[in-house]
Amino acid sequence: MTLQIKNALTIVFSAVIGLSSGWLVRAAYEKTGIWKPFLALLLGLGAQVFVSLFIHSKEEEELELIRQMRLAKNKQRILEAEELSNRIMLEIKEGRLESAVECMKIRDLL
Repeated sequence: MTLQIKNALTIVFSAVIGLSSGWLVRAAYEKTGIWKPFLALLLGLGAQVFVSLFIHSKEEEELELIRQMRLAKNKQRILEAEELSNRIMLEIKEGRLESAVECMKIRDLL
């Protein structure tokens, strides 16, 4: 489903909600049966919530994929920086300061 179709469905369901709300108010004001308009209102609301939350458009799926890729890349950078930090600590403890400085420069480039 494309984003345009999802937006069109949202507009249609919003119109159904608006019409059924008016129908419900009129039925309550006239003291007639309110079950049909109430049911129409619930169905419209349920359909709109379902489309909004559970149906994803192609564009939304692509954005989620891009977000996951960025997240994985950031996690990888964090792991590499942690490994370099551990190595820097080891180099400092062993007295190899030049090697520690080189590792710091590499870590700063990440």
